[in-house]
Amino acid sequence: MNHGQKEYSRDDESTVRRPTTNAVEGFFGNAKRSLDGTHHQISPQHLGLYFTMADYKDNTRKSTDGARTVSGVARMGGKRLMLHKPASTESVNSEVHDEPIA
Repeated sequence: MNHGQKEYSRDDESTVRRPTTNAVEGFFGNAKRSLDGTHHQISPQHLGLYFTMADYKDNTRKSTDGARTVSGVARMGGKRLMLHKPASTESVNSEVHDEPIA
């Protein structure tokens, strides 16, 4: 977009959408408000995770909280959340069970 020529939106032929600067400003405003209001302090190391969460919330903003939760839980199957690499796979394998909790 070229603001110097008063262009503030442009048709995107591949997605048949019209992105605007308002959409981008709205996303970053909501992300900043979430970080300021919820997390208070963030680690540069995990900044990508914060914005991934903001992106997911923005993309599912028209869904109810319940629908978003059900969708998120359904996509968790077979995955582990690990912020750090295990020191050795032997000690982790003896303690971690991949079977679903009944």
